Amino acid sequence: MAETLKQEAKRLLADVPNEYVFRCHDGVILQGMKELGDALNSTADETYVFHANTEKNDFTNWVRDVIKDDILAKDLQKAKNRTQAAKLVASRIAILSKRLAKADYVLIHHGSRGNMQKRGAVAPLFVITVGRKRGTL
Repeated sequence: MAETLKQEAKRLLADVPNEYVFRCHDGVILQGMKELGDALNSTADETYVFHANTEKNDFTNWVRDVIKDDILAKDLQKAKNRTQAAKLVASRIAILSKRLAKADYVLIHHGSRGNMQKRGAVAPLFVITVGRKRGTL
């Protein structure tokens, strides 16, 4: 089954397993996206440059390969400095947090509110009609 936006947000904002934490040059250990944002706001520019420079970008690699957020990874790859990277992480966290706060949408294919009530189901607040291509569900 496909992952919903809410499930994806929860997964991306979760802490990573201990064996995949990010160990900063200055000794700070990051367990997830929120801690990355905090670290980028407070770490020295020298620490940022150690991890993100013309030869490598450890933050991008960790976000892409461990957290599995390709969107943030691509944004971080383009960041020119620590402050810009911190803003990008904060923005991504805000977007994902909004997804978590939203109610789940109910997906209905070829049905009507009346039919649902006849079957004893509670009528949803939102109804989205989903089309489908031939040969797929």
